[in-house]
Amino acid sequence: MTKYSKIGKPDEEPACSKLIDKIDSPADLKKLDIEDLNKLAGELREEIVKVISLNGGHLASSLGSVEVTIALLRAFGCPLDKIVWDVGHQAYAHKLLTGRRDRFPTIRQFGGLSGFPSRSESRYDAFGTGHAGTSISAALGMVVARDLNKQSYNVVAVIGDGSIGAGISFEAMNHAGQMEKCPFRSDPVIKYCGGPLPPDFISCPTCGRTHLRDPKTNNPGPFLRFAARVQNAVNRLGRPVTVAVMGCEVNGPGEAKSADIGIAMGVGKAVIFKKVKILKTVPMEQAFDIFMEEVKRTW
Repeated sequence: MTKYSKIGKPDEEPACSKLIDKIDSPADLKKLDIEDLNKLAGELREEIVKVISLNGGHLASSLGSVEVTIALLRAFGCPLDKIVWDVGHQAYAHKLLTGRRDRFPTIRQFGGLSGFPSRSESRYDAFGTGHAGTSISAALGMVVARDLNKQSYNVVAVIGDGSIGAGISFEAMNHAGQMEKCPFRSDPVIKYCGGPLPPDFISCPTCGRTHLRDPKTNNPGPFLRFAARVQNAVNRLGRPVTVAVMGCEVNGPGEAKSADIGIAMGVGKAVIFKKVKILKTVPMEQAFDIFMEEVKRTW
């Protein structure tokens, strides 16, 4: 539809504004509602297809990671919080949402944007990558450095099903699982109980998670209910003690080396251990009472 001004000259119809044009940093994402975020996801895909059809590049991986990119940048406080992309070929939406929209047509061109995250390109690129399998080990190193410097921020590794099978990925997960304070976020399976100490968690990365929640109802399963009973009972002792409740009787004792005393559950039975040394194996129906007697006997 053509509009006319008072002096009789036609005015051009104003171009429909795009949400993508209003995003200069992740902070702008927090101002959008869910409907706008869905629209933004579509606009990001259109921009990626338009540019990559001319320049070449990794199309499918970046199209598939649009929503997770929006969610991460909206949920975390980047650039203080660090996002580490594995390979980095899926980070085109990340570039578009972190102040590089105007330069995006130069991606993979001489003097233009890199096809991968680049620390020299943006403060939102926490790790310069381009190879598969490096994200978890890089993120783990950042976590160790953060804790040594007594800093506080989150580190997120984004890794796909192809890269997760790399040897370096498994090495990083094994390393993290053996750390006294495992940095992986998961349901809590070990807590500092009693006294003024805040909760601190160590994950059971092997198979404990299968005990956590009922897959049909998502309600706490027997493992979480048992852990809650132990924590409540230990809190009533009035003495600070580190108690582990692990979901795997095979690996649990070794993965809870920082615990003063612990219990690791299996199928129909549980193993009670102290400082990694196994004390006894007990039937599951008697595990709580026997375990609490051991805790009281120790302190």
